[in-house]
Amino acid sequence: PDPLEIFYRTRPGEVRDHHLRPSIRLLTADDLLRMGEEEAILADGAVMERAMVDSPAPSRTEPAAEAIDVREDFNPLAAFEPALMTDSEGRVSTTIRLPDNLTRYRITAVAVSGSSHYGKAETTLTARLPLMVRPSPPRFLNFGDRFEFPVVLQNQTDQDQSVEVALDVANLGLTGAQGYRLDIPANDRVEVRFPAETGQAGTARFQVVAAGNGFSDAARGQLPVWTPATREAFATYGELDDDGIVQPVIMPEAVWPQFGQL
Repeated sequence: PDPLEIFYRTRPGEVRDHHLRPSIRLLTADDLLRMGEEEAILADGAVMERAMVDSPAPSRTEPAAEAIDVREDFNPLAAFEPALMTDSEGRVSTTIRLPDNLTRYRITAVAVSGSSHYGKAETTLTARLPLMVRPSPPRFLNFGDRFEFPVVLQNQTDQDQSVEVALDVANLGLTGAQGYRLDIPANDRVEVRFPAETGQAGTARFQVVAAGNGFSDAARGQLPVWTPATREAFATYGELDDDGIVQPVIMPEAVWPQFGQL
């Protein structure tokens, strides 16, 4: 939040008037007759009818051919530097290492000097590559799901690119091609979909790689594979006497072998 709005916000006066007329002590009619109206007022003294309560507003503060590098650190917070000191000219600098996100970062600086001077400013920084691969997996899967794994390839150069893209997975099964060769126009993007299906419950991992015209990019990630929300159980009960019995067992149909058991 903007520190100026916190430390220099408009404060209410918090001044209230209290009228004490219901608490005035009056003389009886006999006293008034005996002492007279003027003497009664003097005897009772001056009545204070105003009270002022000084109640300051509470202060509240509300609270940043070479190997292809694989991007896998997608932390949305690129850096947080809470204690940088400026020089005599008011300048300060620091070095940060950006995560692997290809996005636009918002940079916010808040300055404090002493106990009464504050400032805030913002700017942006864009991180990108000549050839960018953007996998867009679902947030989660159930085992037994069949789906399409979308990957967007983006050409940030001024020339058309011939690109090869491949997808490698773990705890997933690709039901189609594992790679494609395609052309991406200059300053344009193309979407590729890989048909796939889930295996066992747990964690599915993927890595997608694209290369062409001297540029390359790769990204790695994972997503959860869950079990079904409900389950059924069957049982047979009986007694065994001296002689044995034969109990036929019929395997149930339409079960998930990754999940059910006998």
